[in-house]
Amino acid sequence: IGKLRKVNFFYSFTDKYNPFSFESNSRFLSKTISLLESQECRIYPNLNELELWENKEYMYEMFERLQIPFPKTKIIKPLNEESYLLNAVSDFKFPFLVKEHFGNHSKGIYHISDLSEFKAILNKLKEKEVTTAAIQELIDDDSDFRIIVIGDKVFQTYRRDKIKSESWTSTSTSNGSIIDFSPLKKNLEEKFIQFTDLLNLSNAAYDASIINDEIIIYEVS
Repeated sequence: IGKLRKVNFFYSFTDKYNPFSFESNSRFLSKTISLLESQECRIYPNLNELELWENKEYMYEMFERLQIPFPKTKIIKPLNEESYLLNAVSDFKFPFLVKEHFGNHSKGIYHISDLSEFKAILNKLKEKEVTTAAIQELIDDDSDFRIIVIGDKVFQTYRRDKIKSESWTSTSTSNGSIIDFSPLKKNLEEKFIQFTDLLNLSNAAYDASIINDEIIIYEVS
């Protein structure tokens, strides 16, 4: 593909393709795609979309910049000094979550109940040489929503209710959640369309809690 110039270039991406074993397949891919852009190729999806869908650190930065509601979050660098990392949790109440920035399908999400668990996860992330992660407040909600927006229309909505469990689990459908496909209220749908427009995305799948009509977005993919 290195000789391609001034063409429409369509691609798909997967974490199974990362020939040089970079921490993130999307980091590897985004550099390749940026070279094609410099050769005047028109890229589908574009680099902004790839970054938002695949790099949660960038995603949180954009949420904050555009004032899109999301849980209290702090970016950490697990390879930094431990004293700095322990200080980072001082503004959070237990339990909270630690999220790797390049995980998917609930991989790389850790439920932290106390300081000893946080230290153990830090050691695990250091062993894996994870360079960037997030501490995030845990929202008290046993259900969340997947809202899929394509263009200027909400294409599908479903609510995931957790199966009762003695230990914390995500609401991922792979964990056995109960699914309800009832549509959202129109005013809530319009807010998700506005978020998609602000983020300059052609399509977006949001994971979010909606509590008393207040939206809290966990991520967009």
